[in-house]
Amino acid sequence: MASTGALSLAPMSNVSLPLAGRLVPQSSQAGLDAVSAIFNAFIHGKDSNVVVHGDSAGPSDVSPVLSSRRSACVDHDLQVTWLNDGIKALRVETVLPNRGVLNIIKSINLNELDLRFTEATAFAPSTGSDDTTAAFTLPFAFPVDIVALEQNITVGAGGTDFAQLVIPKGPSTTDVATRVIHLGFSGVPFAALDGQQGAFEQFLSDTATGSSEAVSLKGAANTAASTAGGLLTLTDIAFDVQTTIAGLQGLAARPTVVTSLDVNRGFADFLLIKVNSSLFNPSNITLGESIRGIMFVLTVLTGVR
Repeated sequence: MASTGALSLAPMSNVSLPLAGRLVPQSSQAGLDAVSAIFNAFIHGKDSNVVVHGDSAGPSDVSPVLSSRRSACVDHDLQVTWLNDGIKALRVETVLPNRGVLNIIKSINLNELDLRFTEATAFAPSTGSDDTTAAFTLPFAFPVDIVALEQNITVGAGGTDFAQLVIPKGPSTTDVATRVIHLGFSGVPFAALDGQQGAFEQFLSDTATGSSEAVSLKGAANTAASTAGGLLTLTDIAFDVQTTIAGLQGLAARPTVVTSLDVNRGFADFLLIKVNSSLFNPSNITLGESIRGIMFVLTVLTGVR
């Protein structure tokens, strides 16, 4: 860091010293760990004890302006080697103050969601997404590129937490200018919390029949952030956001189109009829294996299968 303008070193006074600087690239893991520790402390509302080392007071041939009280003369010919030496000897222990716990993650959008059900995983279906975004903010002007993300998300609806998504650390891409993270995941159990199976079923029912469902997403994230100083590790970034998931609308947003119907075989008490039809999914959710439930309803209503 360096001062950005002229200053007067008046005796026995406090001097305002505007500074501007940059992150120095770190070539060692110890250096990356140290910078990560400062960033993590700042994010979590904690002060950091730091040491300021003097480096220079400009080129040694720059002349200062010295004022004599007795003669009021100004001497432009003196060198500042003494000032350079004095600044280089400077070592000040100080504190980088915090700004309170920072709200880093502003929103999470599940733009696409895939749920795969089996009998064994009725309350913990395998879940994936090819299009999930998270908007974040940091009080730093320099570019921050989140290249990997790990999340532990508790999902709630109607004021009740009912399920959990533990998304392992995986690659992500970041729109650095807008600070929006893009990520995908697969094979993650969407696990109902103990005692909340009823709320889990209600959520699935509302999502299957409604046009949209409001949910809360809260938890913590760990990230790998690429900066000018190197790849930093930011941990336990808490979040609590609201989002909306588009619903299936009972698959009634468009009429079901039957493309073929074959009375395949007759039995003593029923006919086997094979039907090909197209169903329109108006939402961003895929419910794998749900066709079995639809066929069961048809069987009950028509008496044929």
